[in-house]
Amino acid sequence: MRVAAAPARAPRAFVRAPRRGPPPARHSSLADVLSDSSVAVLSYALSDVVAQVGEVSRPMCAVEDEACLARFEAEREVQAEAGRPRDDSAGVLSALDVDRLKRFATFGAMDGAVSHWWYHFVEAESAKWPAVSFLPEGPGRVAQMVAADMLVFSPFWCAFFLAAMTVLAWNQNPPGPGGPGPKPPRGSLPNAVLVRLSNSWSTLYLGDLLAWIPLNSVLYGLVPADNRVQAFGVINLAYTAVLSWWSEKTRNAEAEETKPPPGEETRETRRRVPR
Repeated sequence: MRVAAAPARAPRAFVRAPRRGPPPARHSSLADVLSDSSVAVLSYALSDVVAQVGEVSRPMCAVEDEACLARFEAEREVQAEAGRPRDDSAGVLSALDVDRLKRFATFGAMDGAVSHWWYHFVEAESAKWPAVSFLPEGPGRVAQMVAADMLVFSPFWCAFFLAAMTVLAWNQNPPGPGGPGPKPPRGSLPNAVLVRLSNSWSTLYLGDLLAWIPLNSVLYGLVPADNRVQAFGVINLAYTAVLSWWSEKTRNAEAEETKPPPGEETRETRRRVPR
């Protein structure tokens, strides 16, 4: 008597537990890149307006921006000779440095595209990385993305920012014939970029670490990859506004401390303490 064989048991399908944290990024298109670039342009432009409004009583120029330095030095000379404070009656917006605003907006367009690529790249790659043994899956993956951002992307971003701003300022204020400065030796622009990197990169990177480790923890832990550029724009705008307010408050306090008693103000003191 033949006994029918029991049907083969189907292999048990492996069901992966749903991943914790923000949903995975969807496939990005050119429209998505352009959208993020537009958001970054707006964020950087508004951030620079906020910063310039805070600096209007004491303008700050980039070291390599000779035209900016010469313009404000000449203005201080005239005001010192006349013994009058800086005239802001035309309004704050009229005192904005439009060239500087254009530089930040241009960099924002580039940074929006680069950041769009980075956020999607690190989101996809981090899913393949081994888990952190001493942390739960969700927080461990966020910690890995924050570490990758601060150790890989942030050093590049700081160099990218300094180099781009130097090149943009150079193109707006070209030395030599038709420009404000004497004709430079060959290779001056690369030298200017190297000097800017040498002087400012470490300071900028350290500040980036202190400010953005906690902010990136929120960005990578709570915000989906498709919305991180927009969230970065909002955080960057708020951060710049607070930083500008603090910087202006500090400068005013320093000016009051160094202000001489009435009747003892000298020409040299008026130049050192802008109104």
